[in-house]
Amino acid sequence: MKPEPSVCGPAAEPQSVSKLIDEWLAVDLSTQQPHADLGKVAEALAIWKADMPAIDPFSIDGARSEFSFTHEFWQSPKIVVNSVLDRVVRASNGLEVGIRDIVPEEGANRSGLHIAYLHGGGWMLGSPNTHDNWARTLVNGAGAPISLIDYPKAPETAFHDIIGVTAEVLLALQNDIRRQGRKMILAGDSAGATLALLVMANGRHEVQAEGLALLYGPYDPNLSLRSHMELATTSTLTRERMAWFWSNFLPEDSAWEDTFGPIASLKLPPVYLTGGSCDLLLDDTLLLARMLMQAGKDVTLKIESGMPHGFFQMTHHVEAAQHAADQLFAWISSLPSQADGRGPIPGAQSTFGDPTRDCR
Repeated sequence: MKPEPSVCGPAAEPQSVSKLIDEWLAVDLSTQQPHADLGKVAEALAIWKADMPAIDPFSIDGARSEFSFTHEFWQSPKIVVNSVLDRVVRASNGLEVGIRDIVPEEGANRSGLHIAYLHGGGWMLGSPNTHDNWARTLVNGAGAPISLIDYPKAPETAFHDIIGVTAEVLLALQNDIRRQGRKMILAGDSAGATLALLVMANGRHEVQAEGLALLYGPYDPNLSLRSHMELATTSTLTRERMAWFWSNFLPEDSAWEDTFGPIASLKLPPVYLTGGSCDLLLDDTLLLARMLMQAGKDVTLKIESGMPHGFFQMTHHVEAAQHAADQLFAWISSLPSQADGRGPIPGAQSTFGDPTRDCR
């Protein structure tokens, strides 16, 4: 028996959030069946991947090629927006970071919010191109512009440099957003969710957001949770693959439990957490929700029955994924969007300049 699909957030009693977590932790995940709509999509994706050149999926170049090729499937049909501009900024350590700015279609730009987004891909893979259609869907649905940040990747860039450069770019972007009279929401999926939480957890970066949306992120490098065992090979993301990502991202001598510090001490805005019941990382989301709730944080939790890892890419192929996206849009719309008079943080650089390419 599975829990009823539901959203538990600030309007709900904390006991109801805890109850939802307990119910999902008690589910035998081997009984979870993929959503019925996924069958035809899986067949179409298999046909698409049949044309993919033979590669080694556990080589860096091979994994990046496979990820990019597979994610091209989700980029059609292309979602109409007002404008898409690519630009490059340079961090203080000389690393160049790509940013894709997407403005909603005419009439959809209705909020005073701006979304800064960190894409998934195991901290090693992916780019604004692999998440372009989902970002377009997000800006139109939320009624807010988005900046997709192509943060530096592991293993070429060290763990602390990835966090530091990402925070530097976010801080500059935050200042630009404030100058426009808007407020920033920080969001990320999968590895991008982890990176977003790491940036917010490090107070010295001074990154502030009105909301933090963490979509099916990994938070346990030991891969020791129930879902890591019961969905080790049946998920679209396998335990072996996730272990490879962690080994390339996290230093061997790093104490992960010390990375965040005490959860209760973190200054976090309202947090939106979501995951799928057929996702290897389901329990990462559930246990993070529990820790945040116990620390008195404002948490909204949504678990999607029968959905695999990465389901937001499927919004225009699977009705249940679109429903999940609508829940996220509603949460974003509930956040305060009026400018509060806070000015830019002194010393932070601007990210804005002449765009390098209009890629509508």
